[in-house]
Amino acid sequence: MVKDIQEGYAYSNPSHFTEMNGEVYFSANDGVHGRELWKTDGTEEGTIMIKDLDNNSGSSNPYGFTEFNGELYFRADDGVHGIELWKTNGTEEGTVMVKDIWNGSNGGGPNGLTLMNGELFFSATDSYDIHGTELWKTDGTEEDTTMVKDIRDGTYSSNPYGFTVFNGELYFRADDGVHGSELWKTDGTSIGTILVADIDEDSSSYPAYLTEFNSELYFRASNGEDGVELWKTDGTGAELV
Repeated sequence: MVKDIQEGYAYSNPSHFTEMNGEVYFSANDGVHGRELWKTDGTEEGTIMIKDLDNNSGSSNPYGFTEFNGELYFRADDGVHGIELWKTNGTEEGTVMVKDIWNGSNGGGPNGLTLMNGELFFSATDSYDIHGTELWKTDGTEEDTTMVKDIRDGTYSSNPYGFTVFNGELYFRADDGVHGSELWKTDGTSIGTILVADIDEDSSSYPAYLTEFNSELYFRASNGEDGVELWKTDGTGAELV
């Protein structure tokens, strides 16, 4: 055992292990601070809590750890802002919230952190009264943590999901309110965020499990006629395998 983080018969239940700069980061509960951000160098003395993000006797529940530009990005709830985007360089003072995406205590709920072309992409909610859950990106600064595109205009959510990098672009499924939940891609710009294929023209095809193979992207989807089957795309439409 590396360390008895929560002493006695109780268990700390460490999880979400991610290596960065020769150390392993994870979440754990020491029975005093709740589930918080920890790291280890493999020794007992080097296994420490980095920061008590929710210091009001709650748990910040950090997870979704993704390394980006020498820092570790993740989602967590500090008990004040709700679940928001955070980053750490491994020190207490260097563990900070990147941006309060949904101002107030609701939390933007960033999800699906995915690195592409020097930026970190994810889904987030700025409010159900503004844009809903849409596609966002960050360069690590507050001012450049921005929504890429309001795919579903107005207050409804497009709910982008299943981010996969392919040929220098980010593929995912989203619902623009017109075509249903279909296959989309982005080059990181608003104008370059487009529908790849409307597979089920009468409903939603729900593309999932996007996987690159032989210079094409394979996934499962339903066209409303053949059931859920295997599809592929080269980025210019989609065809049933």
